[in-house]
Amino acid sequence: MKKKITIFNFIISAILVFTVTACGQKSEENKNTSVSTNGSDMLFSTDAYEKKLLPDRSSIKECADTYEQDINEILAQDKGKFDFSNCDFADFPDVTSLKVMLEEKHGITVEEAEKTLSDWVTSIGKQTVVDMKSDVYYIPDNINETGELSLFYEDKKKLENGEGCLIDIPECYINLLGDGIYSASDGKIREYMGYEDAASYDAFGDHAEDTVESGKVSELAQKEYTLISGNLSVEQGAELVKDYFSAGTPFPCENGVTVDVPEVRIFRLGDVYGYDYTVRRKYENVPFAYMDTGHYRFYADYLSDADIKHAYVVDDTGITAFCGYNEARKLTELISDDSMISFKQMLEFLRSGLASRLNINVERAGLVYFPVKLQGSAEKEEVIVLPCWEVFGVNEIKNEKIWIYVDVFTGEIYYYTTEINESSDEN
Repeated sequence: MKKKITIFNFIISAILVFTVTACGQKSEENKNTSVSTNGSDMLFSTDAYEKKLLPDRSSIKECADTYEQDINEILAQDKGKFDFSNCDFADFPDVTSLKVMLEEKHGITVEEAEKTLSDWVTSIGKQTVVDMKSDVYYIPDNINETGELSLFYEDKKKLENGEGCLIDIPECYINLLGDGIYSASDGKIREYMGYEDAASYDAFGDHAEDTVESGKVSELAQKEYTLISGNLSVEQGAELVKDYFSAGTPFPCENGVTVDVPEVRIFRLGDVYGYDYTVRRKYENVPFAYMDTGHYRFYADYLSDADIKHAYVVDDTGITAFCGYNEARKLTELISDDSMISFKQMLEFLRSGLASRLNINVERAGLVYFPVKLQGSAEKEEVIVLPCWEVFGVNEIKNEKIWIYVDVFTGEIYYYTTEINESSDEN
């Protein structure tokens, strides 16, 4: 049996123009360990990367100790092309070494997919609503040609894995990708509001667009709104989100990974409210870069693969819907080092490498892991996670938002932009 559907894809556009780099030689004094990728079919080469290591890096401890002083000196200087006067500087994380990592799918077997779907349906109390024989589909490789899904239980013996399995009925929705559950909705928002459209709309945030307030979870933590089940604080909702994803969906978090909930939007839901949380990973206390859905411009043969994930809470029982990356993604350390460029050095790279095209009001800055999607020939691509200084703000010259990442080992610069009215990211 086949089912005709419409697949929703978030499209990220890339314009290949140029990249700016700042390179140096490896310092023999640095404590550096690496796993060689030389001779493999990887796009990323540890040997080539190590040749770009800057010689004048400082220890991570020294950079941490001088971080606040660097900030104060920058704030006291003439604004120039980078105005940090209204910047939210992240705390320097508690870390002794930084890594370059390869990110890969966790993988999910047919049997794991079947159990995940069944367990999830039971957990939301929809086992009498969902027919596991006729409501479970999978997305075949030729979906772009046919637009049709096939029944999972009819074809499961010939499937190689459980990626692409889904339930998409009005009452609930779940979609599995290579790491486990990518998106899901128990249908609670739809049911409360009496909507006739499918539960999948809840997972994609279509019913959470009437925002009444937004900001950092840390700043709004004690605020309480009336949800479907009564009052719940922003902090309590964030803890529900952390607990849910920390428990695994279905696989546990990758070693070293924890769940972080940096931002929240409070949205109106009829006569009550709901919380839309932005979710990201932390690896050994260092947060991952994150972004939102939208149309972005890139300027070299790479794309940002920063974390994109939203989780919706409308009562005190936990998450009702979510969509985004999975914390079970495999991370393989390729290079580990205990030295880096300081925040002050990073700004010097930006002033010499990008300043002529920028006039930025910086809104956020800090140390992050930035997942970069490298693109090769024959549709080959891979994701490399780099330790970077992040600078996010508004470039007034072009009236656009800009995300800049400077590799703390090599000084290499990555950046992308979006027109302010094109992105749904308000942060």
